[in-house]
Amino acid sequence: MDGCNIYPHSLEYAKQNGELELWREDMRQNNACAKAIDEAIRACNYEQYRYKFSEAVNAVVGKFGYERVTRTLAGTVAGSDNDGRFTSENRQWAQRFGIPHDHCSEFVFDTHRYVLDGFISSVRKAHVEMLAQEVGQYEKSHRMAERNRLTWYHSDFGVFVPNANVSEERLMKRYAEIMEKKAERQSVLKQIREAEKVPKPPRKPKAPDKKREGEDR
Repeated sequence: MDGCNIYPHSLEYAKQNGELELWREDMRQNNACAKAIDEAIRACNYEQYRYKFSEAVNAVVGKFGYERVTRTLAGTVAGSDNDGRFTSENRQWAQRFGIPHDHCSEFVFDTHRYVLDGFISSVRKAHVEMLAQEVGQYEKSHRMAERNRLTWYHSDFGVFVPNANVSEERLMKRYAEIMEKKAERQSVLKQIREAEKVPKPPRKPKAPDKKREGEDR
């Protein structure tokens, strides 16, 4: 398992299916991600109580990807549900992931929870922006009807943005559907390329034309 692969199942499931090492590796990756988040937050602290969270987000997402970063943060928030230092919006966001209970633990974060809460909000904002670009490009390239689109193009800034009342959850669902379609297409293309590599059997020589052979005689 590399840093981008997520093991979504519980510890009990892993034990029953001989996947305990996958579960352990996933937890190791989560803790490594938490450590990287701590380091990135410290690095973006340009003066007391002031942070350039966008820089920290880019650093950790570039290394671990949005899925690992968001699940690590969501697991921490869900594992400390009674911690009032996390906003209600971020606590509700964390619950939507449906992370197994044994993954809902406070990873080794040294960052103060108030600061971490601000970082989570920045991650969510950046994630929505990324989803809007991916979904918007897909909707445009496939000439999707306006009534079915979740995004619109903001010409002043040259980016796609979510339509009013379109939730992060809806964007994530459409993004997942798009990625699934792309994966299916890549699978088909791979099969075609593999088939082209298979050597074709030699063509059998054409049988002589019996009628023409008789005429020659």
